[in-house]
Amino acid sequence: MLLIGAASAFFDDQVYIPLKRELLGTMVPPRPPLERVLAAASHLSRLPILQEYAQKAWDAPDNESADHPPWSERLTALGFSSAPEIEPVLVSALSSLLSDEIVAEHVRHFDGE
Repeated sequence: MLLIGAASAFFDDQVYIPLKRELLGTMVPPRPPLERVLAAASHLSRLPILQEYAQKAWDAPDNESADHPPWSERLTALGFSSAPEIEPVLVSALSSLLSDEIVAEHVRHFDGE
């Protein structure tokens, strides 16, 4: 669960917030979001970055409009008293289940849409 929270915080910082900023004043279309996500995802395999964002996810305040409690509350209910150490994902499900050609085709289709 904390890996999901860490990835969410990481992609917000590295992809979505900069993309929103670019969209406010750009004259040309920015790089497609999926291309940005795939490029940034490789950085999550670096343990220091992963642990930094896992701690950010753990420390994130409660969002009153969210459907779920914060990550720290959910993990505390499972017996964790602090953010656990998580191992980086070295091979993604996407890269192990689909060929590079199929992934590239889906990315092109998604970006086209």
